Amino acid sequence: MALRYSEMNCHAQCHDCNRFDEGNNSAYRNALVKMYGENAVVLLEAQKYATRKWTVPEIEIAIDYYKKEIKKLEEEKGTLL
Repeated sequence: MALRYSEMNCHAQCHDCNRFDEGNNSAYRNALVKMYGENAVVLLEAQKYATRKWTVPEIEIAIDYYKKEIKKLEEEKGTLL
């Protein structure tokens, strides 16, 4: 749960890997190592059982940040059409 909103730990998987292969953890980990490096993955693994309690200001900041990111993506999509 500590990594639920971590962008480094948020990637799409095919339905079969996610649903029937329990996330295909070894392949997912290998992909993370290729993207971010071994040290970053070890850090993620160390944080996975930590307790993370979000404060209201942190949540508000995250909401604002992701609203802006969505707007950017929508604008980029519009320029591609």
